[in-house]
Amino acid sequence: MPDPPAIKILPDSAGYLLKRRTHADGRQEVLVSWVAITPGPRGGLHPREEWLPLDQVELIAGVDYRVVEHQQFIEDRAAQAAPPGQAAAAGRPAGWPAQVPLPADDPDWATQAMAFLLDFLPADF
Repeated sequence: MPDPPAIKILPDSAGYLLKRRTHADGRQEVLVSWVAITPGPRGGLHPREEWLPLDQVELIAGVDYRVVEHQQFIEDRAAQAAPPGQAAAAGRPAGWPAQVPLPADDPDWATQAMAFLLDFLPADF
């Protein structure tokens, strides 16, 4: 697998472009990996990976970004939880995300719940 393509994080940082996604409302975001530097005696290097709006990064001329996975989102995050009436009909609590199965004793429950949380919570949460 080739290294991910380099990208400039505005104003003066650099990292790697891992994924791209476009939301139903047209917003574009990119998943970027980089090492943040915290100055001072307790500072250091901190690996980061975060979804950023496309306008916070600059693509580098001559780099092929077609190799980066691109996802189209049909629904917005708020719409991904089943509507209250539909959730109750499916035996789900109101607001329960459709991506996480019920019941919690399902063998895949923990994996799917973790994947849901990693996708939808802020990166520094």
